[in-house]
Amino acid sequence: MLLGESPRRQRVSRLVSWGHWFAFYNILVALVIASMYIFAEPLPESLLGQIYLVMNWLGHISFLTFMGFVIAIIPLCYMINNSRLVKGLSSTIAALGQAILAFDALLYHRTGLHISWQESELVVDETVQQVATFGTEQLLFFGLLFVVWLSFQLLIANAIWQRIDRFSRQRIEQSVIGIFLACFIGAHGLHIWADAKLYQPIVQQDNMFPLSYPATAKTTLSRYGLLDIEDYNQRKSMQFAFAIDALNYPTQPIYCPVAIDKPWLVFFATEHFAADLLPFSLNQAPYYRSSASPESQIKTMTYGLPNLYHQYLRTTNPVLFDLLFGFGIDVYMDVPADTYLATRNIRSFSLKETTEFSNAVYVIYGDALSISKALQGFDRENVNVLILSPSNDTQKLGLAYSTLSMNATLVLNEDIPATLLNSMGCNVASDTYSTGKPIQGEQRPWHVTTEDNRVVIFNDDSISYIESNGASYSVSSQTGALINQELNTQIFNRSMKHLSQFAR
Repeated sequence: MLLGESPRRQRVSRLVSWGHWFAFYNILVALVIASMYIFAEPLPESLLGQIYLVMNWLGHISFLTFMGFVIAIIPLCYMINNSRLVKGLSSTIAALGQAILAFDALLYHRTGLHISWQESELVVDETVQQVATFGTEQLLFFGLLFVVWLSFQLLIANAIWQRIDRFSRQRIEQSVIGIFLACFIGAHGLHIWADAKLYQPIVQQDNMFPLSYPATAKTTLSRYGLLDIEDYNQRKSMQFAFAIDALNYPTQPIYCPVAIDKPWLVFFATEHFAADLLPFSLNQAPYYRSSASPESQIKTMTYGLPNLYHQYLRTTNPVLFDLLFGFGIDVYMDVPADTYLATRNIRSFSLKETTEFSNAVYVIYGDALSISKALQGFDRENVNVLILSPSNDTQKLGLAYSTLSMNATLVLNEDIPATLLNSMGCNVASDTYSTGKPIQGEQRPWHVTTEDNRVVIFNDDSISYIESNGASYSVSSQTGALINQELNTQIFNRSMKHLSQFAR
């Protein structure tokens, strides 16, 4: 006698079948959302790199979504008797999961970071800064958007449930999942080859997708003696590079009013400037000078961009000067004669011959005694001052002095345009025209600049240097002594994303 399936077994079988189709639908939606990761980075130049990108996108995102289904939804099908409750909980889980994926994609597009426990403090800081720019209406809109998205998930869940018998007779799901599985395995296999060859169009995509840990030659081939580790490490150390095809500066048009009611004096001290040379007290903060070249310092200060961009600025006007000139504010400069800037509207003057300062911006490159004498005719209330002084010890940070309140834990030359414009009433986001931030505003927990052919990253109490050949080392920001510290890859990725925002 043949025994029919029990009602519970039939219900579970139907729910599991429904769950597979519901997961299949969500894989397709997740792939659409994850396409934001692809658009956040330049398309690989080689055909093989593009093939790997598509395979990795299809394989990795479908794998993540299916694993979410296995971990969160399959147990519900076995544990809960009420099919409506299963569909409701599954829809809520799917909506939350895809909302997190969308948030991670936006975070990566903006910062180059993914959500992770290891760097939760950094991610939270970036998120808080972005959310702080939202108004009440925007927050309500996002809340409403999630409710609409949850309702759509519930609608799809019910539509699949009502048609599950028809879907069960189809074979398209198995064919498509077979393609996803082939892409997942093929992408890992291709990455092993690329890692062994250090093929950059593929290796550079390692951090593109969340929770991505592609198989590597070092862990796979070396285990069987198929890879020479010493040769591999030597070749890998030569792979770091930062290429710029064109400049995107500013990233969008800048529209904001600026006004000045007293002289603005920016001094680059050629030597250490001691506080006892000041005629009045100023606020202080650590300062890092990324180049000994006067021209490089002045360009970094006027454009707000590190020296890796300078060769692309020969015909580009600084945003800072364009805004000042547009509102009738003069700029006077006393800098070395061979300093080249694209703009021709700058007025030259000599600090040693000047006795009066008008309501304009003055940029002065001079010795400590000349700076001190120039300030003697002022008091703190009738002038804005920023003095950038190197340390008398080349291994330590210098000092920045200013009449402004200084929230900065570190001042870089790149911060000056944003600082000046912010003090004059321009509240446009500084990252549209500079890699720096106003020293009187909200600060990041890390800073980055470039020095000749290396990247310099400041984080906590350390300074990390990443050379053009890929080698890296860290020193104490207090003493300048070498310290035994691994390079923080999350901070490095975030910094490189920040540096590259004006490259295309």
